[in-house]
Amino acid sequence: MSAARAGGHRGQGTIEFVLILPLLILMLVAVADYAHVARETANVQAASSEGARYAAANPGRSDDAVAAYVREACDLGEGAAVTVTSAEAPSKPVELKSGDKSVSARYAREKVTVKVVKDVPCLFPLKSLGVKGATDAGWQVHSETSSIRSEIRRS
Repeated sequence: MSAARAGGHRGQGTIEFVLILPLLILMLVAVADYAHVARETANVQAASSEGARYAAANPGRSDDAVAAYVREACDLGEGAAVTVTSAEAPSKPVELKSGDKSVSARYAREKVTVKVVKDVPCLFPLKSLGVKGATDAGWQVHSETSSIRSEIRRS
């Protein structure tokens, strides 16, 4: 190979790298952004499940107390909205037996729904790209979980 031909290809790899580098950085940022949204989605789902479990295990707690527990236990931060709603579920009569004695009672039930909504900031302007569900801040993740509170009350 002559010196003239070799000189024409000098720096070709550097120029190709400089041309491809912005695309590689864009892909890396997109993957990091997606991982951040996926992690926050998992946190929100865990928070709503924990709230429903706590509400079912503590039937005497008010909806506000359950919401405060979810905020504190799951460390959701200020950008999250926690909504707890309770609705009466049909109760049914039960018979409690202890030895040869029997007592009538009612099995009281209440459906509790815990909904957690959180805005997750993203690096990409998803709303301007036309992504469905995107907000000005980035992405809004939400989760809703229901459970049943129950207790037995003597008639």
